[in-house]
Amino acid sequence: GVTRPGPPLEDPASLAGAVLGLEHDRAAILQGVQDSDRVLDVLKPGATALEEWAKAPGLAGADGLVVAGDGNVYINTVTTGKLFRIVVGREGSATAIVELEVSSPLQRPDGMRLIGGMRFIQAEAAGNRVAEIEIVGDRAVVRPLGGPIAGPTSVAYARGVVWSVNPKFEYLRDPALKDASPEPF
Repeated sequence: GVTRPGPPLEDPASLAGAVLGLEHDRAAILQGVQDSDRVLDVLKPGATALEEWAKAPGLAGADGLVVAGDGNVYINTVTTGKLFRIVVGREGSATAIVELEVSSPLQRPDGMRLIGGMRFIQAEAAGNRVAEIEIVGDRAVVRPLGGPIAGPTSVAYARGVVWSVNPKFEYLRDPALKDASPEPF
């Protein structure tokens, strides 16, 4: 496809430091915002400013998000390890926020990407894993993929292959590793 620049945002700085997950569909671009705001914003086609789209105390720590095959938005929370469905109404509004039951605990879930239909992959930093998530009604079936992966924070899916990223945060935080090389990412 061709990338076309959109209209400028009224306040581009409003995106700085707040975007934890971006997902789009034909109608809008969604922005995940973490912690104190507990908000998902939307950037509608032709708009120059973000609008509040969904807000709930349970969305604290909102991080990974996908628009799944049913047209609804699924979002995880890195701070509380929860998974939610935000039901999208006919006109594109958020009509309900449903916490999903998970088959096994999520451990600091982070980036998510759609595989297809009602299946997506998710990085879980504290769980040292990447997991496939399948939504069945109000339940999320969690299936770890492969062996332990040190601290993944993001995932991608392309041509049947799952890719994950380990940012090696310990090299930023641990004084003992100050002069050590993290080796290739």
